[in-house]
Amino acid sequence: ISFFFSFRYANFTVFLYSMTGRTYPAYPLDVTTKEALGHIARAMPALAKLLFRLMKDKDVPLTVKVWIGGTALYIISPINFNFSGSRIFPFKILRYLDDIALILLTLQKSFRITPWEILEKHWDYDMPLDQWNDLVFKIQTDLKSAL
Repeated sequence: ISFFFSFRYANFTVFLYSMTGRTYPAYPLDVTTKEALGHIARAMPALAKLLFRLMKDKDVPLTVKVWIGGTALYIISPINFNFSGSRIFPFKILRYLDDIALILLTLQKSFRITPWEILEKHWDYDMPLDQWNDLVFKIQTDLKSAL
């Protein structure tokens, strides 16, 4: 892993060069967390289409298809943490925490393993995939700094 720097007018941005050849912008981006979450939420239908198209594409590695299929089966299965009778706020969210964690892990694995050209070919949203991925990176960074 190596680092290189990119300077912009009145803004200093550090990029991390990964082994896959993709660059990930370091924090901060020029959008707020609320705006980033809005863009990410509006792209959910496109993300669902992307995962479905990855399952049908014969060039996608089998590992990615296993992750996507396994996650889909787990989400529709009746197995879930059940905190019945609890009306306390944190316990209501815990019912969905395992599903959310598995979805995020599957997305992370899929984006790392699948060749970027295949992801871009199947992406169907008005924002380019690399910009959307930067917003996800911003949210991850915000969450890590909050904890």
